[in-house]
Amino acid sequence: MLTLAKMRMVCVLKIVISVALLLAAQTYAQTNKEKALPRRTNPVPRIDGYGPYKFGLSIGQAQEARPQAKGTEGNCGYDSINAAYCLTETTKLFGQDARIDVLFDKNTKTLSNIIIRFDRFKGNEKACSKALEAIATPLFQKWGTPTREEGNGAQLFWESAYGGTLMLFGTCFTDDIGFFVVSYENTPGF
Repeated sequence: MLTLAKMRMVCVLKIVISVALLLAAQTYAQTNKEKALPRRTNPVPRIDGYGPYKFGLSIGQAQEARPQAKGTEGNCGYDSINAAYCLTETTKLFGQDARIDVLFDKNTKTLSNIIIRFDRFKGNEKACSKALEAIATPLFQKWGTPTREEGNGAQLFWESAYGGTLMLFGTCFTDDIGFFVVSYENTPGF
């Protein structure tokens, strides 16, 4: 169980990271105002999950698909997501170290979100900027031009009319240090 001092330290760390992200997003927006996404001419295909993790799987089905993933009660620290259970695994994706968190909806107990984190907090040799390129390139190749951006490119969205949303966000504080998240969410089509 966490002591009060450790809980306070975790809260302070969350605040510091949030402020740093806000400042980084503002800096990015100010330096990249003239960049805009080209207009997309075709709809994004259905986004039904990532790899063996498909939206709607039960906890048991997802555990069968990836037995090495460790399960925990709760939302794995993603307080804004209404999750009752989480599977977590570390792996390499796009040639980069990553952590995958698979979240299950509190009401339906089915897979609803997949969050892939690429943290570069001990970087060198342009670890963060290389990771961003390694992550973004295959996303653009597979899904094409994003349907929407926020923060002048700090957040990119691929929203499918057939269902599902993919989002890429994060920042490099320096060429070496930063983080990126690829998030798959089970959303209805429109």
